[in-house]
Amino acid sequence: MLNKNHIKKISNILNLNEKNSETFYKKSLLSGEFSNESSFEDWIENRLKKNVIFLNKSDYEEMCLNSLKSLRNFAETDFGSSRQRDFNQKWADTTRGYLGEKAFQKFLLKRFEIKSQLKHKKGELSDFIHTDIHAIKRKGEKKLQSLRKTISIKTTKLNGMWLDIPGAQFHHSDYHVLIKLILEQNHMFSFFKEISIFKDKLLRRAVEKGYFKKHEADNFFNTIPSLDKIPAYITGFVKSQNFKSNYKYKGKKGRIHYTITSWRGKYKRSFLTEIKDKESITGNVNFQGINKFSHDDAYIFNTGNLNWSDSDWKTLIKSL
Repeated sequence: MLNKNHIKKISNILNLNEKNSETFYKKSLLSGEFSNESSFEDWIENRLKKNVIFLNKSDYEEMCLNSLKSLRNFAETDFGSSRQRDFNQKWADTTRGYLGEKAFQKFLLKRFEIKSQLKHKKGELSDFIHTDIHAIKRKGEKKLQSLRKTISIKTTKLNGMWLDIPGAQFHHSDYHVLIKLILEQNHMFSFFKEISIFKDKLLRRAVEKGYFKKHEADNFFNTIPSLDKIPAYITGFVKSQNFKSNYKYKGKKGRIHYTITSWRGKYKRSFLTEIKDKESITGNVNFQGINKFSHDDAYIFNTGNLNWSDSDWKTLIKSL
């Protein structure tokens, strides 16, 4: 049974409605970030509150236009092709990823007084393919300095429970950071509403052409969510050099199937067969919340297994 006081606390911290707060609570519990009343309070005070950043409309615009710029080659080569229909989704997905990077940039400034430069601010993508943070400037320093370590940032949605990195990519970066970005699915429509594309262009033309009456256009416009401040939860990170081919898991055994609730390290599909034999399962071995991962070779961590404490972050920062 859900604890309504817990839901309310999450809602107040993240500025979420009750439904989204419940989802966030359930997924954080299932992924092992807390387990009971006392650990919930510790999680709220020492993990969630300290690691939440809010993005504003200006942040969204910056990242949306940056992502559009980065997709120019995609547009030039694929408009008019069978892949043209994918451009809008690619733009939305890239914007989401860039917003996660922006959230981490603001996190570094807020928590550690470190200014940073994202890879898509200057230079070509290929120059910084294994790092999303290009350079940093600590308090008291006069100019940006290149990093000694590489940081890869992955952005997931409200209900994300797992950090999964393809095996070929995992050791190309020193650190992998996971950001939970709490953003409406149709966030680009909200952005278009903010910059008046709908009201002053599209809907105005629809009224002029007789497709909408004025009040119908106004009602439609009002149904589009506004672009409010966007919460981002800096969930934690892993250090790639700590993991080779080993893995640890926990789970729960059902009558037929086995559900993995915790995983830390290397993943191959063949490992699930090993677990099936070890746990004497006649059915399937699945991951909680996601069932199966699409790739065969990866490194996987539930969010409860990420590094997130003050000392963890200070160790990362010191190594940069």
